[in-house]
Amino acid sequence: MADGHIVQQQPGYQSTDQSQGTQYGAGQPTQYGVQTGQPGGPPPPPGPQPSKQVQWMTRPETIPGCPPGLEYLTQVDQLLVHQQVELLEVMTGWETCNKYQIKNSVGQQVYFAAEESDMCMRQCCGPNRGFNMHITDNMGQVLYVLSMYY
Repeated sequence: MADGHIVQQQPGYQSTDQSQGTQYGAGQPTQYGVQTGQPGGPPPPPGPQPSKQVQWMTRPETIPGCPPGLEYLTQVDQLLVHQQVELLEVMTGWETCNKYQIKNSVGQQVYFAAEESDMCMRQCCGPNRGFNMHITDNMGQVLYVLSMYY
């Protein structure tokens, strides 16, 4: 637990230190973690609490001839993309890098997507900016990098 964040990590995978390079998805830096409360804030109310842990889809068996990470797509009929709301962006209007959870129809996270863009481009160009979108699997391995140029 660091800075009021808890990082949900898949069993058997090592977490990564942000100073050792950027990895996204499971084992991600605490900035992508689940915030459970503010330090020094009131305790949660008594009674059952809603689960805030990310439930990842189990990794499918390797399929011959299928690139690693794409085997998830053989088991889903649809993908739902949910943007994570950034408190800083809501309160200040200051654009931050977008992050998305990509889930299957039963709500299990299949992939994680994180935008990489320049701060000046986000503030000055808004939705007309260039960016790279890193899409990772539940082991934090980058599967795709989508690039948009303006």
